[in-house]
Amino acid sequence: MLIEKNLINEKYLYELRKKCRESLQREYNLNQFDFNDFKMINAFLINKVIFNNDFNLLINILDKKERRKLYVPAILITAIFSFYKNYIHNLDHPYLPSVGEIVQQRGRRLKVIEITDEKRYRLQSIDKQKTFQETDEEGIKTFFVTTGDLSERRVRQRFDLYKELFDSIFSGIGNKLPSKFEHKSVIVAKTEIIKELKEFKIGSRKIYSSIPFQYISKNNTRNENLPIDPMIYIVNDYETVREFIFNQDNVKVDTIIFIGETKYKDWPISISKDLMRGKLNNAIFIGESDIDSFPNLHKWNWTSPELEKLHNVESGSVNIIEVENESLSRNLKEFEVLVKKIEHDFSIELNDLHLYTKLLFPVVIPFPESRLKNQIINHRKVFERECKEILQEQFYRVNEDYSVHYFQLKECYNEILHATENNRGKLDELMKVKKYSLVVPKDLIQIWQEEIGTFDLKKVKIISYKYFKQMSEENPKKVFFLAFYGNEFLKTILSSQHNLSLLLYKEEKERFEAYLRRFKRDLEKEFSSSDRKKLCEIDYPKESPVEEISDIIERHYHDDVEDSINHYDSCQTVSIDYKLTFEDGEFKILDSHRSVILLKGGQKRNERIHNLIAGDEVIIYENTTREQLYDIAVKEDKEGRFQQIEEDSKTWKLLLREFFQHICTGDFEKLYELLKKNGLSLKSEATLKRWLSEEDREKFPASIKNLIAVKKTINNFELDEKFDSIKRSRKSYRSIMIALGKDMSSEIMEYIITEPKVKGKILEQFSDLQISKFINANAPMRKIRKIEIVEDYDGCE
Repeated sequence: MLIEKNLINEKYLYELRKKCRESLQREYNLNQFDFNDFKMINAFLINKVIFNNDFNLLINILDKKERRKLYVPAILITAIFSFYKNYIHNLDHPYLPSVGEIVQQRGRRLKVIEITDEKRYRLQSIDKQKTFQETDEEGIKTFFVTTGDLSERRVRQRFDLYKELFDSIFSGIGNKLPSKFEHKSVIVAKTEIIKELKEFKIGSRKIYSSIPFQYISKNNTRNENLPIDPMIYIVNDYETVREFIFNQDNVKVDTIIFIGETKYKDWPISISKDLMRGKLNNAIFIGESDIDSFPNLHKWNWTSPELEKLHNVESGSVNIIEVENESLSRNLKEFEVLVKKIEHDFSIELNDLHLYTKLLFPVVIPFPESRLKNQIINHRKVFERECKEILQEQFYRVNEDYSVHYFQLKECYNEILHATENNRGKLDELMKVKKYSLVVPKDLIQIWQEEIGTFDLKKVKIISYKYFKQMSEENPKKVFFLAFYGNEFLKTILSSQHNLSLLLYKEEKERFEAYLRRFKRDLEKEFSSSDRKKLCEIDYPKESPVEEISDIIERHYHDDVEDSINHYDSCQTVSIDYKLTFEDGEFKILDSHRSVILLKGGQKRNERIHNLIAGDEVIIYENTTREQLYDIAVKEDKEGRFQQIEEDSKTWKLLLREFFQHICTGDFEKLYELLKKNGLSLKSEATLKRWLSEEDREKFPASIKNLIAVKKTINNFELDEKFDSIKRSRKSYRSIMIALGKDMSSEIMEYIITEPKVKGKILEQFSDLQISKFINANAPMRKIRKIEIVEDYDGCE
């Protein structure tokens, strides 16, 4: 089934192009700039704001390349419209120089030394002859009022390029160009924009020398490109605007333009206050971040489909290949019915459970002995652990036992796993085509490359999703995907120029179609928004499909789950422990996220624990640097997440210690028995003793069940109030530390197998000597005799 990718009404786009181009060409001659439709429409929008003080504008461009193309033209557009506004003002209210000001004409600078009662201007140079010159009001208007110094000679810096540029845009403006600007604009952009302006040309004309602007640094250092009053100020941040521009006498800012989201995302409140105080008339934001609660803000959100049409991008194809799996469909339906029944019977929410069925869709097992079969084992254990934790939390709220329902769900999920493992439908479809690229999770690429050689698929290239997104689109390729991966994935494939095929089970196909319908409705909502209508005055013809009941359910019921999925990693953030027994009888228990070095066929490669099988020879680096990793995490925390984690960790431990001292009167056995009655399950009393120590660096219990036991036992109002925050912090802490540990191991593995040695972001913080010690002490070569998942292993607990 080929997907129709024409997602925008052609007539609307034609009218939009025509309206913007004709509107601007009535006022300005912009032919020399060779603006494409995209730049012309943006010019139209900016022009509308500059000449209308009633509203502000956000131009939202998600595509980084498109934003980059617009930055310098945006400055040029601002200059054109600001000049026109000042030129009109100057015709009615021409600026006449005062005594003492310096004026310039044809390279000569003179000082105004007298203005007679008859409005005659006496000018004097500082050459040897002290030349005098006299002119009337009309004559003085042909001079430029300059900020430069008097010179005995004719100056080299003239205003020819300034005059040429604007005379070419506004034919017949004469020689009375403004050199004082009542209407000023401010552009807040990155410092590098000055360099880009210097390099920007239209034909042979340098734009940098044609526009009167002044760059103001953070310490108020000012650099002008022309020795006249600046029409535009360019600064790097809004703080500079407030400190050095708003505080100047006789400077009124009409329009301020922010180029890049980092320049405005922290300032909306301050900007809106300055608007209300009359410091500026209006604001334009160009970036990728939305702005909420900003006064009179009209938004224009550029979409990928219209950008493709405007740039005449040739779109690739998206083909949906439906794969039959009746057993899977039946078991998925039974699982959904069971989940809904439990939710209904106990008035609880089990939405997160649906994540673990969606994660199975890309799983393909080519033959029974395949290393890829480990995915089934890992998914089973992940579901068992996460399902138990979800049920514990939800049933705790209603004070009911979850055990029976846990076993029902586990049994149902095992049937789904069985149906996934034993279905060759997706593999059979892959076998029908001989030459293409296949996108698989990054950590499975080398396994797929090895195992696909057992089939007649030697021309198939195995790639990651990241590689796919970076593929050149000049020569479109044929690419296959094993599943549908949600909303962002949909946007990516619809804008791709490659020819794509998605292998989908019936349930995936239905989800894809629901997401596509929603995407079309969202596009139409943008195209027909009241903001767009006010800005371009063009109605968008409504034609999107009606939202079906199944779409509403999908949107409200599964969106949160969808957002939590890392689709392109076969192993999620849940840590599953594996016991690796070696030939010498020793064993190690390691989590599934860990990377080791697999020695195979004389080669070394990184491989995750959950992809290993008995008989593999491996080099295992075991982290002994947990405390150092945590210190690195705190140091690199830019968002303040660890501050909340620290506070929540201290809260539950402090309240537990107070309960131990005051209620249990320091009796450890009494505390231990009370906690066990409320569900505590520790393998060792030593863990509880560590919790009671102020020196303990472990932040939270490994099991949510044990945290709930603490809450029940101490029955404290403060802990009850903060418990949701503590649970969130516990989950964040575990996810972050798992990821850091995984990254540390991966970097060590990469360091071992690469020449010359490469240090990652974490290893950069250790010396070569420290790294060598880590490797020598913790990375011996071992052969695996047996590998198995450890049931109910909670680390030190």
